[in-house]
Amino acid sequence: MNENEIVVLKHLNEIGKISDDFRQEAKNLNLSQSTYASAAESLVSKQLATKKINITQSYQITARAENYLKVKLPETQLLNAVSRGAKTLQEVIKDTKMNGAEVNVALGIAIKNKLVITKKENNQLIIEKNTLENPVEIVFEKISKNEKLDSHHQEYLKVLLERQLIALSEYEEIRHSITVLGKQTIKDLKNSKTQISQLTPTMLKDGSWKDADFRPYDLTTVATPMQTIAKKHPYKEFLNRIRYCLSGLGFREVDSSLIELEFWNMDALFMPQDHPAREIHDVFRISNPAVGQIADEKIYSKVYDAHLFGGNTGSTGWKYKMKKEISSRILARSHDTGISARELAKNQNVPDRVFFISKAFRPDQIDWKHFIEFNQLGGYIADENITLSDLLGILELFAKEVFNAKKVKFAPNYFPFTEPSVEIYADIPGRGWSEVGGAGMFRPEMLSALGIEHPVAAWGLGIDRLAMLSIGANDIRQLHSQDLDFLKGKNGRMD
Repeated sequence: MNENEIVVLKHLNEIGKISDDFRQEAKNLNLSQSTYASAAESLVSKQLATKKINITQSYQITARAENYLKVKLPETQLLNAVSRGAKTLQEVIKDTKMNGAEVNVALGIAIKNKLVITKKENNQLIIEKNTLENPVEIVFEKISKNEKLDSHHQEYLKVLLERQLIALSEYEEIRHSITVLGKQTIKDLKNSKTQISQLTPTMLKDGSWKDADFRPYDLTTVATPMQTIAKKHPYKEFLNRIRYCLSGLGFREVDSSLIELEFWNMDALFMPQDHPAREIHDVFRISNPAVGQIADEKIYSKVYDAHLFGGNTGSTGWKYKMKKEISSRILARSHDTGISARELAKNQNVPDRVFFISKAFRPDQIDWKHFIEFNQLGGYIADENITLSDLLGILELFAKEVFNAKKVKFAPNYFPFTEPSVEIYADIPGRGWSEVGGAGMFRPEMLSALGIEHPVAAWGLGIDRLAMLSIGANDIRQLHSQDLDFLKGKNGRMD
């Protein structure tokens, strides 16, 4: 043993119990933490000491949630407003300091957590209280006061973490104790000559090195490699963060097949069959099988009428006859809006909030920001009172909370299946204004053919480039990287 190992072993023998955290013990012995840790690890490897690791968890309120300590969480503000007599969204807005978009978000959370219930009276949404208090708020306040949490609080901790209102910190304590073999070694040391592990200038000058007993080098010693903790791929964590955020806002997640009929991918969205997006250089078509079967002839007939003369909406339509052989072609899903069409045809509940994170495929020139497959974040809100203004407010709130955008702006645009339509831009810290995606109100021609009689607000965002900004990737292909050095953060910020 070297001098440091002997010092640490004697110290463990003197205290006669499991030591305090090694950081404090190093301080007590006037040793650096690295020196103490190295000596203690060596003692453990020689079975002269044992090591015990305790991990302590603590929760803190995040910076973005500090304001809620004063004004309460959004859903609690809404619940309190209803308790004071507010019955409609406008009355809640008037009673609280929240704007329309924030109240819509608060309502979605409150409904999901069964804090309130809603009903329709005279074509107006009425909100009624369903509980006296918000359990999530109770846990939020306990954390802010560093109060003890019980086991039944765990489910609410998860909700607060998902909404990024609190953060989890973990502190690792490492403690050592001497073994029976270590105690015997201490006794043996008292009767033996201490070995010297380092030749000093003083020993060379006074010649004492001639009579010194030097500790031999152990060339078989293998340094313990640094252990890394397994964790999820950063891109997967990014996508899950989006899921948690939207789920917390009252949205439900759906999905569909990667392989789709051109009918659902294009026709059902009121996209004419001569639209440029149907060209072979814009989609991947499947060769075997090349065509499929349209299961619902009734919906096909209504979509056919919408394209021909606008259906029963008063529109003139595209004034052409759809060809079934085109509608039946099979392709790799080229965008995510076809999922909306399928879900609306299947589920016509009102109100309804739906989102999907879906992979899409398009031919493209591959470079650092383009790839032939990519993820999109889409969704819609179906409600008799939903407006484009409501949708833009929710999207702005979402862009700021999930993508850390400083500002969000909207510009008019055109999409075949929405009117009015807007393009969404976000001011991303360090990158400036970036195009995020499109949004708008689904056209009556599309909705009527699917059997929908209420307005539906929808959006579609290309999230891969936003993911690059969020996790520090320099190339879009790194989002699917298996390079361990990169994933550990040696060549990027994906740590």
